[in-house]
Amino acid sequence: MLVRWMITGLRHGSSKSSGARKMLLVVLARVLVVAFWPMAGLFAYRMGCARSRWVYYASPKRDAVLGVHRTRRGWFVGDHMTPSLRSGTGKALRDVVIPELTVVVDEAEVTVRTVATSERQAADYLAEIPGLVDDGPALLGGRRLRRPPQPPR
Repeated sequence: MLVRWMITGLRHGSSKSSGARKMLLVVLARVLVVAFWPMAGLFAYRMGCARSRWVYYASPKRDAVLGVHRTRRGWFVGDHMTPSLRSGTGKALRDVVIPELTVVVDEAEVTVRTVATSERQAADYLAEIPGLVDDGPALLGGRRLRRPPQPPR
């Protein structure tokens, strides 16, 4: 559909032009059509690579999941799902995963970021995770939290 709109727009522009400008628009339209499919494939491949930067940790009972995304700015804990709120399954998973993750991120000198959806959840995270700091309100509510790499003990 995008290619069709590009060609229609270039045809319309070329019908209003004359001579060399018309020829340039026709050549440009053909180049865009030829380049679109390889670029679309490259874009789809790149999106697939970006998705592979997610790592998911599941509890042994498979009743809680924690997703960590590697970015240029560090790691982002973005998915944290449990079957019901305040059931304790998320905390049980964090109790297992967070100590292991903190060792890895400290050795790699990586900053970890996340967004707590409420003030209460932010307070829980700040109490549970050593070195976690509050970076202020998040864009859509909640609190932005960050844990810079800690020096070795």
